[in-house]
Amino acid sequence: MNLRVILLFAVSSVFFAIQVFSTPYWDEHDFERFQAQRFFPYEVHETPEGPSLSYSYPYQLAEIARFLSVWQVSDSASPDYGGMREGEHPEVQNIIETDNTQESIWIWCRYAQLTGDTTTYRPNTDAAWTYVSRYPAYNEEGTQSPYYRIHNCGWALVAYQIYEEVYGDTSRVIYADSCADYIVTRKDSLPFDDFNFYGRLHPLVAGWGAGTLYEYGLSGGRQDYVDTALVLGARVADWVDSNSAKRLSDEVWAMSSGTAMWGVVNSVVVDDPPGWSAWLTDFAESLQVYEEASSWNDWNNSWNIWYANAFNSIGRALTDSRYADYHRMLTDTLLIQDTDEDGGIPANSMHTDTMDQSWVSCYLGMMGIEGLIDSLPAHDVGPLAFLSPHEAVLIPVGDSVPVAVTAVNYGLSSESGVPIEVAGDFSAATTVDLTVASSDTALFPGFWVPLVDSVYELVAYTSLLLDEDHSNDTLRASIIVLPVVIVSGSVKDSLSGNGIDAWLYFHRMGPPADTLWDSTSTDISGDFSVSLVTGTYDIQISPTIPYPETTVVGIDVVKDSTVTVDVKLTPASLLIMDDDEGKNYESYYTSSLDSIGVNYILWDVSSEGVFPISIMSLFGSPIR
Repeated sequence: MNLRVILLFAVSSVFFAIQVFSTPYWDEHDFERFQAQRFFPYEVHETPEGPSLSYSYPYQLAEIARFLSVWQVSDSASPDYGGMREGEHPEVQNIIETDNTQESIWIWCRYAQLTGDTTTYRPNTDAAWTYVSRYPAYNEEGTQSPYYRIHNCGWALVAYQIYEEVYGDTSRVIYADSCADYIVTRKDSLPFDDFNFYGRLHPLVAGWGAGTLYEYGLSGGRQDYVDTALVLGARVADWVDSNSAKRLSDEVWAMSSGTAMWGVVNSVVVDDPPGWSAWLTDFAESLQVYEEASSWNDWNNSWNIWYANAFNSIGRALTDSRYADYHRMLTDTLLIQDTDEDGGIPANSMHTDTMDQSWVSCYLGMMGIEGLIDSLPAHDVGPLAFLSPHEAVLIPVGDSVPVAVTAVNYGLSSESGVPIEVAGDFSAATTVDLTVASSDTALFPGFWVPLVDSVYELVAYTSLLLDEDHSNDTLRASIIVLPVVIVSGSVKDSLSGNGIDAWLYFHRMGPPADTLWDSTSTDISGDFSVSLVTGTYDIQISPTIPYPETTVVGIDVVKDSTVTVDVKLTPASLLIMDDDEGKNYESYYTSSLDSIGVNYILWDVSSEGVFPISIMSLFGSPIR
């Protein structure tokens, strides 16, 4: 394989990596490459495992709104001003699309509608419309199939409707009507069959188009839009009817069979509930519940939130709580993936929290959280988390620890002066103010000073008089308090016995996690002393030149013991000047020197600057 081939292969791989992280228009070749990465196209019905969690759904929606504001293009001089970036990962930050932007408009408007705060995200919303006006949905990519434009047009209808409801601004209605007209005129341009990727995708897109067009037609008094939506919805229902075992458990692009079912329910079923009740009852039982990620390239979070969206609609149409439970379960399954608590989630459950995507986060808000809002009580608050002390942080015995708890509003009414208390080895009380979809930090008066090493349980609880759900009023935290031991010692020259000026970094090995616990420096005699909680430590020693850095591993610090660490260092006989501008060529030398036990100093010019000439004499003649 020559260099040219390698480079071409690398470019191709990077291009496909970007494709699988994002939702722009795909042609059939993109689908084929994507499908080749998957282990199998259809999965058996599965239900996600894990505990049932309690979330403040309004607060989570507010977090999504905040996440989106971070990733919107804010440079007013950019042609992409106001557009929504695909996600936070560097590979997709510069992918900016109309569908993502319209989805964000819905989130920001729903936040305004829910909280009454119509100002915070109004500039973001206006900027998003600027982008959409420049890149309208019906002009998006679509050389082989109009599916992407129809998908975008559906989001245009959804975005406009809530925008007009919140702000009373009808200036975008011409754009929305144009998007509705596009769906009407292209309704026959989506052939259904199972012999290619478009044939599998088109029914799902048609379902989305049917549901969004039906609702838009009803709200605007446009019977022609309603009629077209009913034709599309019936066509999708016929497609399901002919092979339901396969067609209710499929996932293509960013959509799943849940998209098709949602479209049928939100067009023909809601238009004629008695006429479609039996059909829906039969086929709802066969709809896939949950799809695991079978490869790194899947978008199973997107597929599953579409299933959740469908179950929400089914549960309402049939007044069947089973499907409402599926919807909540799937929503919580996605919410738990916001492990860094920035409001965003990835498209794939295998991905890390540095790969959150704007579009699937919007899906979570609209298709997951939104369906739960109207089931929430008017008044409901509770403690969310202990900020200090934190269960993941060890406490030294005798420390003065501030006590702070985050409280959150679970309900739909603003609450002021909410009593919140903490009890256990420390007791105190204060109040918090919680507007809709908000949290507040309760900093309790005084400090907790644990005097004995033990595992303590602290309990926080709220006492809102009108609270309608007491299941989330109490929060418990187990806090580990450890004894403190004095660790002392010295860092000295192995030949002269003179003290060495050095910094020492004490890394405590987990559990609960590996942590840089403390650091200290030697005195003029090379001696040091530091207080550490019990545990096992690695000590990283950074002495002055010409002594090499070294690490002492596995030092056990045990309660009621005397721990002394004396380190002898020999001056390095060799200085390696790393001046390769960040490349890793120095490893050719260091690996060989390490293997034969030769001490050396490695100086990286790119990060540490020019080596001090004044101490060059500490080393021998340069080797060139």
